Amino acid sequence: MSSEAPKFRVPPEITEAVMDEADSYEEALEYAKLTMQKVRETQPTLYRYLAETAKEQGEYWFSYGIASSVAFDIMTRQLTQAGVDVDITPDDISRHKSIADGVFSDPRWNDEQWVIERASTKDGVKVDSGLGLFLNVVHAVAPEFAGYISDFTPQVAEPVNRRHVMRGFYDGFMPFYTKIIRSREVSN
Repeated sequence: MSSEAPKFRVPPEITEAVMDEADSYEEALEYAKLTMQKVRETQPTLYRYLAETAKEQGEYWFSYGIASSVAFDIMTRQLTQAGVDVDITPDDISRHKSIADGVFSDPRWNDEQWVIERASTKDGVKVDSGLGLFLNVVHAVAPEFAGYISDFTPQVAEPVNRRHVMRGFYDGFMPFYTKIIRSREVSN
């Protein structure tokens, strides 16, 4: 990426507005359903992927859905504010799914301490996993969102559900970020 290319950054106001809106609903699932309707209308390819992946989460589909809705909302509000139009294609989803499946099938997810150590740091993490890379990216471009992830994830009552929550954050955020970075690299 050339030094002339503007850096992608999510200002704190965007994350705060999304979190305030999500918290304003009596149930977070209602917020997620309304946000998923936006995904269906604006990013149908991404919507199909998120819907299929939610089903794969079994009984934790709702945690995945809420987390992916929050991440999607943060990214699309920033892109709208910046006047950037991003269309997630089937090829983008294919690449993303391949990477995401690898990240979230890592056997270290069974180690509760490993997950908490990665999710609870506000200073980024060593890139020893796809999760570490994701959290470093979020920390660099959306530090308030990274703070939310690090505060929220360890509070998830059932440790096994942390994987589903993190997958939701990942799946709502990374397709957009990857597409933006890839398009900048191609244009430079």
